Amino acid sequence: MSENANVCDLDEICNFIDKGTIPQKPTVAITFDDGFYDAYAFIEPILAKYRVKGTVFVVTSRVEDKAPRPTLRDYWNGKCSLQDFERPSPLSLRYRDCTFLAKNAFMRVEELIRCDRGSLKVESHGHLHLKYFSHPLKFIEFYKPPKNVSPQKKWWLKHVYPKIKSGFPIFKMESSLAVRKVEVPYHLAKMLRFRNPEEIDLSTITKTETEKEQTKRILDELQTSKTLLENWLGREIIHICWPWGEYKDLSIQLALKAGYKACYTTLHRNIDKSCSITEIPRHRASNGWPKFVRKFYKYSFGRDR
Repeated sequence: MSENANVCDLDEICNFIDKGTIPQKPTVAITFDDGFYDAYAFIEPILAKYRVKGTVFVVTSRVEDKAPRPTLRDYWNGKCSLQDFERPSPLSLRYRDCTFLAKNAFMRVEELIRCDRGSLKVESHGHLHLKYFSHPLKFIEFYKPPKNVSPQKKWWLKHVYPKIKSGFPIFKMESSLAVRKVEVPYHLAKMLRFRNPEEIDLSTITKTETEKEQTKRILDELQTSKTLLENWLGREIIHICWPWGEYKDLSIQLALKAGYKACYTTLHRNIDKSCSITEIPRHRASNGWPKFVRKFYKYSFGRDR
């Protein structure tokens, strides 16, 4: 694709936005979220092979300081077999937003460093990548355990309810970097099983953080992620991608206060002259790849901008 389009990095994207210019040649920046091990093992070597640049947004709480693992370079050079590649459990890959997952699914410190020095720059995806019940509480459903699977293995938000049971009330949730958090005590959640939450004054049994507490918590998480990455990589981190694409005006304000300069979303549209550097859109390319490529070239050559 780099023969037919310009593949640039995020700094160049920000430069285009700052100057209000649109490149003459179709231009794209390639990004990946979360920081899975496959970014180090497969994506970075392939990008390097074709001399293409990319960026991976990393969840810093998932990163461990252990020995680096094999990559495609090792396989190409006959230093390892395909059996030597670590295979994270399907559970840890599918339910990556819980705190008890197998961290081998994600990159390690030295792997981040090698990616960043290669063709895959490392930037922030926050520190926790969690969701909380949000204020004001809005009842969504009663929890139903999946068939033939232990509820403890299937439930992907164990940090909300330490033990999830059938009939527990589930309320609207938002990213930790956007939400004003509401905690529902576990013993009260058991009392609320299959009971209509609208018949109960939930404000008397829940704990809602104040706006000051929300601001401090979000700023702390933003700063933690930035500081960890800068200590590991030895350079400034200025780009952040919002987990799930969820953010508020407060999120942006605190990101700027923490020292970030550019924020990336999941808004599915092209970058144009009206785009803000704190709300940069991205297209998802994982599904319908041919359709995505057609749309990319259609927009890039000046139609429907």
